[in-house]
Amino acid sequence: MKKRYLVRKQTNDPGTSGYSRILGPFTVTEVLSMAKNGGLNQSSEAAAQNEYWFFLSELDEVKKNFFVDALPFQMESSSEEITQPDVTSSEKTPVAIIPEEISTGENSLKSLKNKVEPSQVFTFFMALLVLLCFMSFVWLLRYLRAG
Repeated sequence: MKKRYLVRKQTNDPGTSGYSRILGPFTVTEVLSMAKNGGLNQSSEAAAQNEYWFFLSELDEVKKNFFVDALPFQMESSSEEITQPDVTSSEKTPVAIIPEEISTGENSLKSLKNKVEPSQVFTFFMALLVLLCFMSFVWLLRYLRAG
């Protein structure tokens, strides 16, 4: 027995909460025909009977269920164009180029390390230790009051 699909179309009609009623069941050929004739668009959903819903824009699901790479949707009359990037998995993201003035000179990391005095580092960690002790003391007081 061939799989049959239910279809849920998106609509902008007031009071329909974004979707019209569920249509079908349809065969694979009927779903392909509806997509080609403009009866369905990429925001429509489909589901084989007793299976999960998927958007017709999900290419992996379309290929698995309808045995085509993409559905032949009729272009809508709106000016909005739905596109996919022409990036293949073998292409790599370009490495960031750090400008010369950031990596060298007065504001480089090496020159900043040389400007910090050891006494400043000691003072910072002592202040951090005092803060942690104070917070522990406050927590201890709250714990003793609650108990």
